[in-house]
Order: sequence, then C-alpha cells, then structure tokens
Amino acid sequence: AELRAAIESGRGDVDEGRAERTVAAAEDFSDAVRAFLTGTGRQGTLALRAS
Repeated sequence: AELRAAIESGRGDVDEGRAERTVAAAEDFSDAVRAFLTGTGRQGTLALRAS
C-alpha cells in the first residue's frame, strides 16, 4: 500500500530494489493469470504476498 500510494502521488522516493521487486511480482502475477486463462495453469497455485 505504501508503494502504491507513493507511485499514485507521483513521489520519487521509491528505491531501485523495491521497484525491481514490484515489477517482478507484477510479472509473476501476469504470467500466472495468463497460464490460468489459457488452461496451462492450475487453480490454487497463485500465492500473493503483500509488499
């Protein structure tokens, strides 16, 4: 929530490491959703972790 608030308010105080972790989590989520929608994924295997 803190990162999202920083991004939405246009603050530039997000460090590179946190930005990289956020992008990686978004890519993992996108891949899992795409796999599930195309039928190659298994339901119940997506685990999300709050940042």
